[in-house]
Amino acid sequence: MATLKGIIYYRVSTEDQAQSGVSLEQQKNACLEYAQKYDIEVSEIFHDDGVSAKTIDRPGLIELLSYSAKYSKQAEH
Repeated sequence: MATLKGIIYYRVSTEDQAQSGVSLEQQKNACLEYAQKYDIEVSEIFHDDGVSAKTIDRPGLIELLSYSAKYSKQAEH
């Protein structure tokens, strides 16, 4: 059986949340625990600190989309 692979993306929307780090760390840990529980191999982790979801202009999201496009094309071949 093939190993499931996944990527993680987490973010907080305010600078206060980003600076406290609590919310970011909790989100990351929850995602990693989920992956471990369901035997998902995490290939990459992306995040945005203090960037609103109202815009697509988020560095972590842009990296995630680029990564996904690159590897989905490879999987087609």
